Amino acid sequence: MAAQEQTNQLAEMARALKRRVWQVLLPAAVILAAGSALAKLLPRKYTATTGLELRESTLPLSGQGMDEKTIQRDVSNTAYQITQYERVKRVVEKLEWPEYTALAPLDQFEFIKDQQKNIKVGVNAAKNLQGSSFISISYTCEDPKRAEQFLNRLREAYTSEVLERYRQDAKRSLEVLRNNMTIAQDEARECDEQAAEFKKEHGISATQQAPGGGRTRDEDPVFKRLDQAQNNLLDIELSIASDTAGLATLKEQFKSEPLEVPEKLQTSSGLSFDQELEKIEKEVEDLREVQKEYKEAHSGWQQAERKIRKLLEKKEALLEKVRAPISQTAMRPNPQREVLAAQIQAKELTLKQSEARRAQLEADVRELKKEQAARTETFRQIQDLDRKAMIAADTLLKRTTEFQKQKSFVDLLNEGSNPFEVTEFARASKTPNPPGPGIITAIAGVLGLGIGLAWATISEFGRNGFRSPGDTARALGVPVLGVINRITTRSERRADLTRRSVVGLSTVSLVAAILWISWAYENRPQVLGHELVRAITEIKEALR
Repeated sequence: MAAQEQTNQLAEMARALKRRVWQVLLPAAVILAAGSALAKLLPRKYTATTGLELRESTLPLSGQGMDEKTIQRDVSNTAYQITQYERVKRVVEKLEWPEYTALAPLDQFEFIKDQQKNIKVGVNAAKNLQGSSFISISYTCEDPKRAEQFLNRLREAYTSEVLERYRQDAKRSLEVLRNNMTIAQDEARECDEQAAEFKKEHGISATQQAPGGGRTRDEDPVFKRLDQAQNNLLDIELSIASDTAGLATLKEQFKSEPLEVPEKLQTSSGLSFDQELEKIEKEVEDLREVQKEYKEAHSGWQQAERKIRKLLEKKEALLEKVRAPISQTAMRPNPQREVLAAQIQAKELTLKQSEARRAQLEADVRELKKEQAARTETFRQIQDLDRKAMIAADTLLKRTTEFQKQKSFVDLLNEGSNPFEVTEFARASKTPNPPGPGIITAIAGVLGLGIGLAWATISEFGRNGFRSPGDTARALGVPVLGVINRITTRSERRADLTRRSVVGLSTVSLVAAILWISWAYENRPQVLGHELVRAITEIKEALR
């Protein structure tokens, strides 16, 4: 029963909407026409996109805040740097857009602000400054060619101005480092002059330097002579000790050597049959090889065996004839005693010379120690002066290194080194950005149908009274036995027809007027009045 009642209600609503179909279609037509005109008034915008790769690069240290990978550290600020007001203004002024040059200064300011809003920047920064960072820039406007031109100019202005800023910073840092290097040179020269003058007054080599800092040291001549004399004295003492021990050894050897030694004399030579023996052994081996081809019972094997026995008997006979050389022994004076006697005499002479040299070195060491003790205070003052000179020289080296490093960086930048690489030149899409005219018109049509349906539904169900026998039966709770149709007079029909005709014609005229005005504005604006064209233009500018 409930399902049947719901079906009846839906049927009644369908019949009601059928009766009021014009109430649905007329608002839909008006809103559809207005949406179509709005779609034509809305500017078609195109977006151009370009890309940059910021390659990893290490910059030299400078004295004014530039550190390693400085440009990469500024990647997080790229969005603000690219869209800077002055940079965008310079690009627009170089392009000489007529709509910009014709504006008053205040309007030009607002124009640049609008362009800034149309610029979008995306940054994909390298993690921990390792590798490359990628920058994407997009710009939206009504002219795709203008969007590409503006975006390429803006990208070039950003990269060139960033590099120029770093060049200027590097040059300023270079001048600061140059001044620091000059000051360090003056200080180092002054310290060297003071140290040289003091050494000259005390008769010390001007090349003497304090140890440390990677320098080599030129020792004081007195200290060098004392050190050399002590080393020589030590060497002489070691040599004397070694010669004394060697002399004692030679004397012991001389005493142990006999006065005469036997001499061997050969009187006859021995007999040797090496070649015959080798020949026999070779023949035996060959016969052994022959026997391997036969068994022991074979006559060939036995014949070879008989030959082998004869050869072995011949070998034994030869071995018995071999004899060693016969020699006779005689005695002669021992020549080793003469050699040892000469060595003992040479060693004694060397010892006397070494002892004399030791005495002289001991005297020299005593004198040099006295002279060295008198120069201790002088050396202390020299060390203080050399220490100051060393610090000044180290400072000069550091300043010079910093200057040369920064100079190399400035030269590198001046040669055109560029860490930026264009990964994508500006290209605008061929189709305008959504929503397009078709989408706007479709939305307007759906919206118009919705408003028309809402109007028709409210008009049908929003007033009191019974609209059908079903409403009466539901309200009274008794069955409806019959229905008397509404009697419409001829005058009422004429009035209703007139009303419908006026409303329809008005709606059609309104729709036609909207469509014609939008068409004329785009194709023949001269047929419209000046005020109307200006009003539509203001609306179009407000929709940008």
